[in-house]
Amino acid sequence: MSMSPRAFPVCACLLACLAMLGACGDNRAATPRVASNNWPGYWPLYLAVRQAPEPIAHLTELRSATAVMRAFRNGAIDIAALTLDEALVLAAEGLEVCVFLVVDVSDGGDALLARPSIESVAALAGHRIGVEASAVGAYLLSRIYDETALEAGAPTIVEIPVSDHARAFANGEVDAVITFDPTRAQLVADGARELFSSRRIPGEIVDVLVARPAYLARHRDAVVRLVRAWQRASRAIVEERDAAFAALSGFVQGDRSRLDAALAGIVFPSVDAQRALLDGELAAVAMRLGEVMRRHDLIAAPPSGRFDVEAAIFEAASR
Repeated sequence: MSMSPRAFPVCACLLACLAMLGACGDNRAATPRVASNNWPGYWPLYLAVRQAPEPIAHLTELRSATAVMRAFRNGAIDIAALTLDEALVLAAEGLEVCVFLVVDVSDGGDALLARPSIESVAALAGHRIGVEASAVGAYLLSRIYDETALEAGAPTIVEIPVSDHARAFANGEVDAVITFDPTRAQLVADGARELFSSRRIPGEIVDVLVARPAYLARHRDAVVRLVRAWQRASRAIVEERDAAFAALSGFVQGDRSRLDAALAGIVFPSVDAQRALLDGELAAVAMRLGEVMRRHDLIAAPPSGRFDVEAAIFEAASR
């Protein structure tokens, strides 16, 4: 069937519109879907998204690391903000996981807190400890057993999502809780006693961004843009705290002192430290973590072939 001269401009216009719609769809698909929980080390991500002149991520805060892990398993997100041990759990389950950015290192931001009357870790025997057992809380609990006289089975472990830690502690449902900032800072300000923290196990609780290798290969430019924006935002939080706090108002709850207290337990790696981590140090840490986790039955075996660390994206973002 022949096409009339009048039909051609209409069809051409229609094809052009369809092409534009397709391009828009590609752009949306290339904008990473990212999820985190409310750990202060992830706040630069939110600052980066708020300050970017164009969309660089669809960023969602979920109630817990467990929820972030579930979203990554189900393919509901492209990039997950997790601790390194949580990434190893996913890899041990058979998912392909690639770390492409070290977000921060916990230096006291994760902690075991107890009622003021409980004066030592050993005194927790017979008491109830609230833990998010499928996430970093389980790892910190295992290291508490390693580093102190507390024996597995001596306290009663109550599985509680991190979003309910403050409520459960205040209501007397537990006598202690393994939690992290900003909840840690809140409970300490309210009188809780700190018995153990990530400062006792330096360099072990590391927060990272992970994606599937196939996603990184398909959308490398979009991920590089996100990492570059994260670099700017993390520097701003360290060097321009007042402006950063103003930009995060409404998202970060509490006053400036609460923000400072939460960030005091976090180290954002320098460019040189980031390179060293991604170029080999982090893989070595992951191997040691995997052995500890296997010993405590947090994973069946250290991940083999499913876990990787890539430095090229950070290098591209740093140019």
